[in-house]
Amino acid sequence: MTNMPPRLSRLETSAYLLSKYGLHHGVVYLAQLSHLGRGPAFRKIGAKRVAYDVPEIDRWVEEVQKAKGMTRIQAAAYLHSKHDFSITVSYLSRLAALGKGPAFRRLASNIVAYDEAELDRYAAEMISAPRTSTSQTG
Repeated sequence: MTNMPPRLSRLETSAYLLSKYGLHHGVVYLAQLSHLGRGPAFRKIGAKRVAYDVPEIDRWVEEVQKAKGMTRIQAAAYLHSKHDFSITVSYLSRLAALGKGPAFRRLASNIVAYDEAELDRYAAEMISAPRTSTSQTG
């Protein structure tokens, strides 16, 4: 028998997506994606069970994210690496709730995507002009 890639149940796939990519795709949502033909490829096991190959899950996430933008985790890492702008994922989420952070697109009820250009604009807006004193305003 050849070396088969690991296969995950829907519940395990949900946990994998959350831990590796920060995506909150529950079991029901994965089933809906499967029904619509928009989720990762899977194998049927019996009448009611399915299994996802880990490499296929990773390929699907990369394909979707490439087309849709960056997740909050990726956006926080991008702002830090490109602009030396330290911001946490939870703070980006809070800014989104308050309507004060970088603009994003809602892809599903719990999934958002940030565009690189919008993150660059936001970082430029948040960084002040050079100052000579901490008491300067503006």
